[in-house]
Amino acid sequence: MSRTENVELTTLCLVMDGTRVLLQNRVKADWRGYALPGGHVEQGESFVEAVIREMKEETGLTVVAPRLVGVKQFPIENGRYVVFLFKAEKYEGELMSSDEGRMEWVEYDRIDSIDAVADLKKLIDMMNAERPCEFQYVEENGGWRAIIGEDFTKANVCRLTCALARKMKEEGTDRNGFVIGYDRRFLSREAARWAAEVMAGEQIPCRLINREAPTPLIMFAVGYYGMPYG
Repeated sequence: MSRTENVELTTLCLVMDGTRVLLQNRVKADWRGYALPGGHVEQGESFVEAVIREMKEETGLTVVAPRLVGVKQFPIENGRYVVFLFKAEKYEGELMSSDEGRMEWVEYDRIDSIDAVADLKKLIDMMNAERPCEFQYVEENGGWRAIIGEDFTKANVCRLTCALARKMKEEGTDRNGFVIGYDRRFLSREAARWAAEVMAGEQIPCRLINREAPTPLIMFAVGYYGMPYG
């Protein structure tokens, strides 16, 4: 069995200014809509060199010390298409557009309401996570399915926590508080913080375990502190 395959190498870069995300409103038919800027890696070029060059060509900005935060991939004929995902905290220059599409600063909370490419918000959430991760598309039932924690997103974590907060208030157990812990799985630490923020907003006291913890330890804390849930 051959250990080599056909691979197409590209980059994308996430640049944020507060709550605004730098997006490219792409005009090409193969990937139309708002997307992160980036492009192909040239032969002999390093991945960092490629993302810096592509960002300069497409946005007019020179990104400073771009950091690799993940990998995205999907199948192509006889191989795979690999995207190295970078995040840049600093940049220099004046913003400009290119033939690829118009560059715009878009509020993160507006992404669901604009004509964005598939799974853009999931991709941005992954790239903003504390740990690098992989975003993979697989072929299924004649189409593609994204694998990245499935529906495990900030919005869904907050929605679930809100529902639990309402249940605790209806039961009259909200004053007893809530235990929150996390493990090593993707976005687990971030999800714990999101849940704690929701509980704080609902004025429900909670104890957040400040290190990775197995489920038995979390449930021990629930019993130890006399809390109804964890």
